[in-house]
Amino acid sequence: MSARKVLTGLRRRGVKVEAGSGGKLRCSPRSKLGDGDLAGLKQHKGEILDLLAEEAKSPEQHQAEALGLVAMYSRHFGYISLHDPGSGGWFDLPTKDAPLWAVGEARKRKKLYRNGNRKAYRLTSREMEKVWEAEQQEMWEHSAITDRGILYEDYLEED
Repeated sequence: MSARKVLTGLRRRGVKVEAGSGGKLRCSPRSKLGDGDLAGLKQHKGEILDLLAEEAKSPEQHQAEALGLVAMYSRHFGYISLHDPGSGGWFDLPTKDAPLWAVGEARKRKKLYRNGNRKAYRLTSREMEKVWEAEQQEMWEHSAITDRGILYEDYLEED
């Protein structure tokens, strides 16, 4: 039986399951718990605590986690805005102090937007990763690996 099934079964029978302090589970009323329930709770304790923590998150926290750690140019000239997926907040850093990946991502979003992708500034970290992977794949498709290294299409001889 899975952790979700244990939790759902207890709730259907009117047992309230909560995360207590120190990584403990609190169940009430205890009189509705059988030996099988206690065994299921012990077996899946960690997973049940994770499920309870996930349920306790607000919609804003879920949205912040979905967006992930991303970077884009700030509204203030000379700054990069970084999104913190933990707090959901945005933090501005001077471009000269920002990590190189953040500056590169800000440039890429601006380039995507200028090339017609009007959702470039709303792409999540996973979506940006797919953009980078597609670029890498395209680069490899237009190159050839030889014993002397990588030759790009520009340098290949025409047949």
